Amino acid sequence: MNQNRSSSSPSSRLSSCNLLGRPKPTSQSSTLPITTCRHTRQEMKEAEDILASELTKLSLQERTEALHDIHCVGQDLKETPELVQELLAQFDQTVKQQQQHEQTYEMIEKSHQRAYIEDPSFRLKFLRSNKHNVDKAVSQMLHFLRNKIKYFGNGCIGREITFDDLNEEDRELLLSGIYHIQKDKDQSGRSVMYMLTELIGGDREESLCRVAYYVYFNILISIFEVQMKGLVFVFYDISKADELPVIPGLNLTMAIMDMITSLPIRFTAVHFCLKARPEKLDLFNSLFKLVFKLSSHDCKVRSRLHYGSDIELQYQLRSHGINTDSSPIDAEGSLREDNRNDWLHEHLDTERRSAIRSNPSGKKTPFVEPDVNAVTSYDSLISGSEATSFETLHHSVVQGAEESHVSNAAHGPTSESRVSSVVAGAHEKQQKSESNIENAPVTPTDGDIFLGRGHLIRCNPGNIRFRKLVAKYKGEYDIAPRRRRKEIISEVCSVLTSEGERFLKQIDTGVWVNCSDHEIQKKISMLFREFRKTK
Repeated sequence: MNQNRSSSSPSSRLSSCNLLGRPKPTSQSSTLPITTCRHTRQEMKEAEDILASELTKLSLQERTEALHDIHCVGQDLKETPELVQELLAQFDQTVKQQQQHEQTYEMIEKSHQRAYIEDPSFRLKFLRSNKHNVDKAVSQMLHFLRNKIKYFGNGCIGREITFDDLNEEDRELLLSGIYHIQKDKDQSGRSVMYMLTELIGGDREESLCRVAYYVYFNILISIFEVQMKGLVFVFYDISKADELPVIPGLNLTMAIMDMITSLPIRFTAVHFCLKARPEKLDLFNSLFKLVFKLSSHDCKVRSRLHYGSDIELQYQLRSHGINTDSSPIDAEGSLREDNRNDWLHEHLDTERRSAIRSNPSGKKTPFVEPDVNAVTSYDSLISGSEATSFETLHHSVVQGAEESHVSNAAHGPTSESRVSSVVAGAHEKQQKSESNIENAPVTPTDGDIFLGRGHLIRCNPGNIRFRKLVAKYKGEYDIAPRRRRKEIISEVCSVLTSEGERFLKQIDTGVWVNCSDHEIQKKISMLFREFRKTK
């Protein structure tokens, strides 16, 4: 069988990117006849032609960079402290030039929430997603703020969105498994996220857009490595080959694409995995024609279409450096339950601990659902009922995952007993994890402080903030005797950890763990010595 464009490799170097040394299938003719493949590609011709035409616009260097990204041998974004300062200064200047002409800035001024959008770590997300193009970054930030106001209300513009800001329908969609962030990174250390087609169709535009915001911005974009390496996105058709696929409508597709293009995320590889179903793929052809027209040029030249059975699709993903061992789909095309929502539970744990630190009283915040039909009148909001506390919601997430395996029997356990059981199990799990917290893998964010060397570490917002905090003690440290210096280091360590600062070290590719107090003190001591050398 002739291979399609999506699975062919441009050079011997790229073709050797099979993950874990697994061989590529030499032929797929036993499961997918040649006539079927030709018919499939003919039905998708218009969508394929859009991608092909974008490739013709590239220079040789640009084409090579795109191919390297697709085949998992691309380069990370490069930064220096000097470059970051220069970019932030240009960003600020561009914003000031636009302020008097943009209504969004006026709303921010009135709400006294400027600190949020002036935070360097917030602005760096947009600069990195646009490969340091300042004008594009500022434009995308404005697009992002408008969508945040539209779907969450102007009261949320100056703070992070949390799980408590999602309504019941949003949470149900989030827990359905529509998104899956797999545990294993690809060969170049990039995060891999799946979107499952069958779970898109019947949901409201508002819920789909709010959930997309929450998953992309709160979880993925907060990971420093995603900002520097980009994201691998897999759109996976989970319907059966003999069934008509569930396709989102025109308005729904446009709304989702508008939200995604406003988010500061750089897609370095995009894979569309479709079942080879003759005379039924014209629906996907129409969908992808619209998706590609709404996508950026950089995204389109890094996109590939794959066709086949589930096992064939997974082989094609492996040939592009993606480990499918922790994917949400098994070889037979069924949704896996052993890893469903693991990524979400981990994030909810982190979010809950952060909420406890910032709000020790545990006071509930009512959910207010905005009027998404209002274009200019953002103050017209619909009051909702008081949201459940975050801890209760987290327990309901775990409970919902467990109960998905159980039929709705008439004489099942009571709601109270189920909640009690989940709460008891959660507390027991928490006690076990806390006893060995230093060795437990965690998901890093750009707010964390990383151990290590190099430009990526120095330019991380958490490390920049760490240097500024330690610098406050520099004068006292320089004149102190040796014994007192040890006490200062210990005091600085206590202050930082009590304020919730998290120190992480990398023990393997993409695997981060918490540092011990001894390692933190050693990091502080090394920074003091560095300050003395640069006097």
